[in-house]
Amino acid sequence: EYCLGSELRMAKELEEADQRLTRALALAEKLFAAGHPRIASSLGNLANVRLDQGRIDEASALERRSLEIYRQSQGYDSLTVKESLYNLALHQ
Repeated sequence: EYCLGSELRMAKELEEADQRLTRALALAEKLFAAGHPRIASSLGNLANVRLDQGRIDEASALERRSLEIYRQSQGYDSLTVKESLYNLALHQ
């Protein structure tokens, strides 16, 4: 779901990408402990689709959740946290 969802986003098949990435997030939340970076990655990918769909508030909320997981799991100085902050700035 995760890879296909990302490919669909690139192909501008946003509705199907949203569905696939929503399922990928649900699966990640079942498979991994809360706060796992894989969940953060799924949140970020879904946020990007929501941003592409013009659903700015939803995209921002998802990206904030992703950022918090990355901060807790990797620290404030990690490249992933910086990328997540950049993505959040795009939502403004």
